[in-house]
Amino acid sequence: MSTDPMTIAAVTEVYEQFVLRFRNRDVEGVVALYAAQENPICIGTGRDEVRAGGEQIRVQFIRDFAQSRGAQWREKWFSVSAEGPVAWLAAEGVWEIETATGAHLEAPTRLTIVLRHLGSQWRIVQSHTSLPALGQREGESFPKRV
Repeated sequence: MSTDPMTIAAVTEVYEQFVLRFRNRDVEGVVALYAAQENPICIGTGRDEVRAGGEQIRVQFIRDFAQSRGAQWREKWFSVSAEGPVAWLAAEGVWEIETATGAHLEAPTRLTIVLRHLGSQWRIVQSHTSLPALGQREGESFPKRV
């Protein structure tokens, strides 16, 4: 399957805007990238970070920004594919985070985003952020502990 260059560019722009708006701590800007009318889902790394709908997603990003002073995304790679009005993006990188207490974290992160073409715009209908399992060495399929 070959994804057309215009779709790749448009989906990449949404991804780049997501990273930029997150870095700039722009709650409303990040939330605006989600398809409010599609009851979007946002899954984060915490056990309680499963959010459905624009208001719950807003609550999550408010919490993220309240518990941090800043974040930078150091991308390793990303990939875009699409079929009709649906596209998906996978990315891997490192979030460099300064917590609200001043601690500095480097979190190896994986991100997947599913988008839908609505009118003239691509909007996020699902996002999922994960961290590689602690205690799982390279070459092993399962962690030693969970």
